[in-house]
Amino acid sequence: MKLKYFGTDGIRGTYGSSNMHPAFAFKVGVAVARHVKSNNPAASKIILGKDTRSSGTKLSDAIIQGIQSEEIQHTFLGIVPTPVVAETVIQSNANMGIMITASHNPAQDNGIKLFSSLGTKLPQSVEREIESLIDAAKDEYQENQIDSIDSISVLDSYLDKHKKILDTGSIENWKIAIDTANGATCKTTPRLLERLVSKIYQIGNQPEVDEINAGVGSEYPEKMAKLTRDKNCNIGFAHDGDGDRLVVCDETGSIVSGEEILGILAILLKKEGKLKNNKLVTTLQSNMGLDKSLQSHNIEVIRTEIGDRHVAESMRQNGLNLGGENSGHYLLSDHSTTGDGMIAALELLQRIQKSKRNLSELRNDITLFPQRTKNLKIAEKKPLETLINLQQSIENANKSLANNGRILIRYSGTENKLRLLVEANERAVAEKTLQNLLDSASKDLHILDS
Repeated sequence: MKLKYFGTDGIRGTYGSSNMHPAFAFKVGVAVARHVKSNNPAASKIILGKDTRSSGTKLSDAIIQGIQSEEIQHTFLGIVPTPVVAETVIQSNANMGIMITASHNPAQDNGIKLFSSLGTKLPQSVEREIESLIDAAKDEYQENQIDSIDSISVLDSYLDKHKKILDTGSIENWKIAIDTANGATCKTTPRLLERLVSKIYQIGNQPEVDEINAGVGSEYPEKMAKLTRDKNCNIGFAHDGDGDRLVVCDETGSIVSGEEILGILAILLKKEGKLKNNKLVTTLQSNMGLDKSLQSHNIEVIRTEIGDRHVAESMRQNGLNLGGENSGHYLLSDHSTTGDGMIAALELLQRIQKSKRNLSELRNDITLFPQRTKNLKIAEKKPLETLINLQQSIENANKSLANNGRILIRYSGTENKLRLLVEANERAVAEKTLQNLLDSASKDLHILDS
């Protein structure tokens, strides 16, 4: 059954909407506190953090007010990347972590991500329980009634711990371009890289202007790529607003896809005997060329539903240490329980340095299939299995493509849109297959905009 408030990555919405305003946030604080207290009444503790959105201040105040109403101990970290919250939960033996962020979304949006005592995303069963507690909570929010907030700095210990991923002095002559999206990594990533390389060039470093992700960051990597070219850097990195995502460009300023990064990491880790079970996990969204490219290296790709929560769960079930999404979420469980853009950058730097090859060379080991996509705005989401013409077209396409391609057709989770994706080993085949699917979909559905 579909959840009422939680989506694929927490609760998210435009600030001021019904599910994203201080009164609602207060009830979330009450609900989380009651959940924690019911499972550990003797010693309960909650860790909180936020990104740079101005709305995060009112939301965090409201959540803390809700937690305090239940007399639960809490620690507010202030502005930190999302993975810092997850890690601090573990380090402080807390029961829950709350991060106020809308990740890569624009500044007018905000959200609430929750982490378990293990620093992992919550299972849907727990999210469902918290939803019922939200609905049961009374609206007792009072603006500006917040008591003093227990705020500590954990960033130095976080940086000191993870800089050890990279061998000392291994890239001291490098130059790196970074785009921190005017977000939560504006201080952390440059502070770490300054200890490791000769020069960094930074954009998206104005956290005070409340323009998180506004034309910068992982959603606009071409700016980071241009900076890499202009400054003759060895590599470029772009984060999203809360720092759990990473987009990379090589030394030529060419954007490297998420599948390529996953493949490169898998191959290099395997060569060092560090890829557990010689497998990695990614989602249905990733290009099939990744699977084909890794076959020659005897590396297996496991696929999950879309969402880093599903990737992480599969990694735990299969005892694996590498997974991710083509959007730039990379999970490296040897170092972190959740996606961490900075850790991914350090791990990639370490692997590149040890390989003694440039990133532009390493990406040649991964050959992606030509891909064609289309999003159709529709009047109504009819069950896919009832679309006779489209189902016949899908069957024909699967037979024709066999092991040389694939199709992925699904409805958008938030909009009246049908999303179609076709991959094939030849561009012309992908284009023809997509057109056949579009023709069939138009017979079964009322297409509003194509």
